[in-house]
Amino acid sequence: MAQPRKRAPRKRASKVTYSPDVLRLALDAAITAAGLPPARKEFQFARAAIGRQWRLDLSWPEVKICLEIEGGTHIAGGGAHQRAGRGGRYLSDMEKYNQLALWGWLLVRVTYEMIADGRALAWLEEAFASRAAERLAQPERPARLEEQAG
Repeated sequence: MAQPRKRAPRKRASKVTYSPDVLRLALDAAITAAGLPPARKEFQFARAAIGRQWRLDLSWPEVKICLEIEGGTHIAGGGAHQRAGRGGRYLSDMEKYNQLALWGWLLVRVTYEMIADGRALAWLEEAFASRAAERLAQPERPARLEEQAG
């Protein structure tokens, strides 16, 4: 009886990794190349309204779109969900994301891998298209009474 052939061990595809700084620069360049407006970096919001000093990684306040880059998603034992053990960061992020939603912001959450493979840019383009469609669908607002009286 013939011996079954032993399979050679599978080679893992070599995964090219880039530093977070390089990926952020690449995303900035991709945003510009896609014709999207430049993002505001580390935009602080909620300070005046509720006294919080939250910052957004990238934001477009004029259209209420923001992008948050989630680090630590490949940490053994839970990744991003493990942040609860690191000073309650996970809970603080939940508060921030909920407040953004309540104030009408469109939040795009990504990892560095999603920046590298192009998904982050695709979602941003979709977010801008969604906002543009919303604006077209809204009925025109009547002029203010002061403007009508003059």
